[in-house]
Amino acid sequence: MLVKERVRAAGGVGVEAAQAELSQLLPSIADDHDRRIAQTLIDGFPSRTAPPAPPTELYSKAVRILESADRPGHPLEQRVVAIEGAHRAIWALADGAPDRVRRMGEQISVAEFNVAFSDARARVRKNAGATLAEEQRALTDLAGRLAEQKDRDWAHRLVAKLARSATPPPAPGPFLAEAIAVEKTAHVSGSREERIAAIADARRKILEIAGRAPTEEAAHIVGLTRTLDHLEEALDDPFWELGDPPAVSS
Repeated sequence: MLVKERVRAAGGVGVEAAQAELSQLLPSIADDHDRRIAQTLIDGFPSRTAPPAPPTELYSKAVRILESADRPGHPLEQRVVAIEGAHRAIWALADGAPDRVRRMGEQISVAEFNVAFSDARARVRKNAGATLAEEQRALTDLAGRLAEQKDRDWAHRLVAKLARSATPPPAPGPFLAEAIAVEKTAHVSGSREERIAAIADARRKILEIAGRAPTEEAAHIVGLTRTLDHLEEALDDPFWELGDPPAVSS
């Protein structure tokens, strides 16, 4: 990094000398893979030390559109509307514009990809995999619009696993189902003493069920007691605002 900045500050003078200087460091890199990466960086050194091209007027306008959508002090709904409006404006700007502006308009965030993936997974589960190939193609296109290569690689791995992740989880076995029903009985209203008693009773019953369950199911059943631990701790340090615990859907 220091060598690159030095050459850039000199207006690109001394690139070959800098490459030779960096090449002398290659033998000190023990890992072959890391050495190949370093060699690639050295080979591309001239392009990395060249000063960036000044932004075009069109690209600068696209940047201003994005900046205008950044409204951290506004309510979430207004921020979403502003971002969607900025995307539409950039798409309109990018129509027939250079690739640099077009890529900027197409870029999405990791959070946006996560939402799209979750929605696609839900649809594939709902239609029993009938649209799996279609959803994978759409997600692959979205993955290519992530800014960072590491994020694109991660997204492509998720897409490849869509068939497996979209398979509904198996129904709990009879012992686990019994334990889940018992765990829900601990979520009661009442005095602190009554709640502690309900939690203790549920914990005792869950551990008893785990003792009867097959080994592969017992670990999941015992794990339910961690929820009871948090519930008990919250009696002294409540994580909800009112006196009663949050409602638990059956």
